[in-house]
Amino acid sequence: MHKRPNQRMDPEEALRDFLLPYAKTPPTLLVACSGGPDSMALLAAACAVGSQSSIRVGTCWVNHRLRPQDELAAEEQLVSSFCSQRGIPFHSRTVDTRAMESLTRAYGIEDAARRERYRLLEAVRAEYDYSLILTGHTACDQAETVLMRVLSGSSAAGLSGIPSRRGRLARPFLAIHKSSLLAYLAMYGIPYSSDSTNSTNDYQRNRLRHELIPLVASLFPSYRQSLALLAAKAADEEAALGQWAESLVDSRGADVSAVADAPIAVRERALFRILNQSGLCPPGGRLSWAMVHQAARALPKAKNANKTFILARGAGAQLVVHAGRVYAEPTGTASETGQHDGFSILLTHPGDYRIAKSHNLAVYYSDTGLRSDAFSWPLVFRSARHGDRIQRKPGTKSLDELLSPLGLDSDTRKGIPVLEDRDGIVAVLGSWGGVRDYYRNNPNLQATAACGFLTIERKGNP
Repeated sequence: MHKRPNQRMDPEEALRDFLLPYAKTPPTLLVACSGGPDSMALLAAACAVGSQSSIRVGTCWVNHRLRPQDELAAEEQLVSSFCSQRGIPFHSRTVDTRAMESLTRAYGIEDAARRERYRLLEAVRAEYDYSLILTGHTACDQAETVLMRVLSGSSAAGLSGIPSRRGRLARPFLAIHKSSLLAYLAMYGIPYSSDSTNSTNDYQRNRLRHELIPLVASLFPSYRQSLALLAAKAADEEAALGQWAESLVDSRGADVSAVADAPIAVRERALFRILNQSGLCPPGGRLSWAMVHQAARALPKAKNANKTFILARGAGAQLVVHAGRVYAEPTGTASETGQHDGFSILLTHPGDYRIAKSHNLAVYYSDTGLRSDAFSWPLVFRSARHGDRIQRKPGTKSLDELLSPLGLDSDTRKGIPVLEDRDGIVAVLGSWGGVRDYYRNNPNLQATAACGFLTIERKGNP
């Protein structure tokens, strides 16, 4: 729920209001504290409220390695000393350089730092058994975020702004103006640090804050309240449309008619959900709204198609309609080349799957079959195609090299399916043609005992 920004709200009062729903089971709080004014006000308020209500409080400072070492050392010392004086735990963490480099290539430096920071905060929360992570985001941050998303052409989900609660992450100050926090710090003589990068225009948010916001404020003095109202309206709309879309999707995709008959805004959300839950898009493989919009527009025509229909593709995945269902699969699988032949379906977990019109698949763990630690979900179960290769010892082998010496006739060869995960072919299921199965060579598993096996069994149509 979004509240209107309040320039006079007391931080301790705001935190107590936020904690009211937890009155019966008070949470333990891990405050994310950079040493800046917003997070120091949050830490001070948490200490005050915690001491009055016996709520356990700790803090975590994260070093992103993006500023001069002396500045970072002074900042860490400030937060550490504050915690020591109040007798609360202080946790210090430093980002992994390689992880930051990888994330930066995928998302950019600002988003990479945010992702790595939240990863470290969650690790500390879990290790020391805190129930909530608190951050000091304010009404000013909320307004900046919504404005950036307006200018980026965001959907209702993006225009909802920063959520006050998501999982174990909470932001109790989203309705408070920064000036209230500065007044609180001054009243109690609480020290804080200043991030030197905030005065530069090196980052997009800083340029917005320094150049655009002053102009917007001069033209629209109530812009923060207006943007908060926009975020609240967008959040209500997104909740309704998202719930509708969620009701249409299951773990194997969705019934194509149900999705095709829904309004296009619901279709788009259902398709986004199908892509997201498939796990096919790699880190940094951003899902394109244009791709999903194209697929959503094509769905009504595709729902009555009597053959496999590819709606759209991008970021390593494609949206496919087959046998009355819409689902996601990796690009380059059999449906893309027209070789579906009843042997292409996305397997997201053990269970029963219908394949074409004549057979079902029973996918379950047992004491024989494919090692459960030799692949990653989801799997694509499909017919083989020209050029397929599987990792063997040594090197790779084509399916022709594996199967030709076995003397199988052409029809039997065509009936032998393969299993594929995001790293390639996992198994060639020769047992479907009366010969042995072939599995991907993985030398890292040779010295490890298998912890279970996955079996894929063909069953006749009930």
